[in-house]
Amino acid sequence: MKRYYTQIIDIELGWHLSKTIQAEKYIRLANFLIDYLSIYCLATLVGIFVGYISSSEYLFFNSHQFNPFLDYVIVTSTLFVYFSSEFLFNGKTLGKYLTRTRVVHNLETEISFKVFLLRTLWRMIPIDVFSFLPSHNDCWHDRFSDTVVVYD
Repeated sequence: MKRYYTQIIDIELGWHLSKTIQAEKYIRLANFLIDYLSIYCLATLVGIFVGYISSSEYLFFNSHQFNPFLDYVIVTSTLFVYFSSEFLFNGKTLGKYLTRTRVVHNLETEISFKVFLLRTLWRMIPIDVFSFLPSHNDCWHDRFSDTVVVYD
């Protein structure tokens, strides 16, 4: 009996995925490249701003004032804010706007901030990039947050 109710609930909750098409890997790769290029450009601007505020002429590529910890904090916080902003823009980043894709949840019609936060935290694992290899169907940040990237 419990299995019967589970199947009904799965059918009820998954209705919104029935008319969506999952994005191909090359579109996902384009999203990745556009998003990370945007993140590093924003992180560089934040680094220049931090250097201007602290009046120490701090730049990312300035060899005599290289501070790897500050670089890591700036890039990580920029990455966190950039990908958490998907929540505000209805599951879209700059890369997803350009490729006309968006993130949807497997079970819910609306994606909560908790899901985007979980998705962003999974992206911060350095080997998450390798989960995109051809042997896997989806990335870790999709698999463990129960999300999928679909065409808009």
